[in-house]
Amino acid sequence: MIFSKFLKQYCLCCGSAELAQTFLCQLCRVRLQFVAHYAHCLCCSELLFVEANQSKCGRCLKDPPYFQETHACFIYEALIAHLIQGLKFSGRLQVLPFLVEEMTEALKKSYGERPFPDLIIPVPLQYSGQFKRGFNQAHELGRRLAKNLSMPYSSLVAHKTQGTQAQARLTKKERVRNLKGHFQIQKMQGVKSVALIDDVMTTGSTLRELAHALHQAGVEEVHLWVVARARL
Repeated sequence: MIFSKFLKQYCLCCGSAELAQTFLCQLCRVRLQFVAHYAHCLCCSELLFVEANQSKCGRCLKDPPYFQETHACFIYEALIAHLIQGLKFSGRLQVLPFLVEEMTEALKKSYGERPFPDLIIPVPLQYSGQFKRGFNQAHELGRRLAKNLSMPYSSLVAHKTQGTQAQARLTKKERVRNLKGHFQIQKMQGVKSVALIDDVMTTGSTLRELAHALHQAGVEEVHLWVVARARL
C-alpha cells in the first residue's frame, strides 16, 4: 500500500495509463454529459427542449409523481453506460469511488444551502437478483454517499417482494403493471423526507411505485438521487 502512489493509474473507461488518480483520462472525461448542463425537468430530470419555457416536463405536469424532485448526475450515454454496466454485471466495484465522488459534488451544488432529506434509502433488489449479482449497486452507492454527506442511511426500509420480472425486458405499460404493490415499507419514526438512490432512471416506473409506497407509509417528501438519467 505504501507504494500505491507510485503505481500507474488506468482510465476506468478506456484503460489508458494515467499518472494521477483522476479515474478517467482526459479524452474520456470530456465526453461526460452532466444533466445540470442542460435544460431538464426539475421533477424527473427528463431533458427539455431548449426553447421550453417551463420547469417540468409534460408527463410530470399531466401525471404528477409521488416524488418531488430528481437529481441525476449524468445523462445515460455510452461512457456512463459502460461504467454502470461494468459495475452491475461484471462486479467492477472500482467504478464506485468515481461515481460517488461525482454524485457528491453534484448534490452539494444542487442543494446549495437547502437541507438534504432526513434519510437515504436504496432501491431494493429481489433476493434472487441480489444473490445472483452478489450485491445491490444502489446499496453500495447509498452507503458511500451517506458517509460523504454525513447523512443517515438504511437499507432495511424498503423491500421488494418476489415475482416481478426484469424491468429492462418490458414495455413502459408492462413495467407499471409489473411493479404494482410489489414494495413493502417498514414504518419509520420521525422521517418526513427520504432520498431514494438508484443507478439509472429510465421510464421511472420503479421509482414512481416505490415513492408511492413511501407516501402511503407516511413519508411527506421523496427525492430521487440517480447516477444517470436515460433519454426517452
